[in-house]
Amino acid sequence: LFYSFNSSYSLIDYNEGDYYIDGEAGYSFSPQTGRISLLLKSQAKAPAFIANNFISNYFLWANDFDKVNITSSEIAYALPKNELEFEAKYHQVNNFIYWNTDALPMQSDNTLSASTISLKKNFTFKNLHFKNILTYQFLSDTSVIRLPAFWSKHSLYYENKIFKNALHTQVGVDVQYNTDYFGNA
Repeated sequence: LFYSFNSSYSLIDYNEGDYYIDGEAGYSFSPQTGRISLLLKSQAKAPAFIANNFISNYFLWANDFDKVNITSSEIAYALPKNELEFEAKYHQVNNFIYWNTDALPMQSDNTLSASTISLKKNFTFKNLHFKNILTYQFLSDTSVIRLPAFWSKHSLYYENKIFKNALHTQVGVDVQYNTDYFGNA
């Protein structure tokens, strides 16, 4: 059984009242049967200063956006012996700040929810590695932010230490793929 807890709170300045709390708990069964973990996070943070205040030749704004509140949960199961990992994540964001098509910051009145399911698998043969990540993601409100429904990343590389083990080297190629989507302007 393992667990951890972290927190922080800002008392003064622009970020006064900001907080961050996370807690993780899990259990390691054995190298053959893996480990499971649960992670919970909650935070409230002030908008980026540039989202609230900006002056230039072409733009001027003085916003008073509310704090962005983010709540996240994650469950993961890993089999280290097989280099296999499964993750499911859920994020809920209130007062999300985004940049509209006129390049101006806006704050969403809607609650934005995002869910992701990922599978990671690594194959190793001597010094040759093939890492794979497959992810499906779902957003509740695609008018504010848009993401591809599916994406993947694959890395094929040779790994070794050279110069009398003084330099750790990885030489290879990365390939990324995602389904079609209309990205934000």
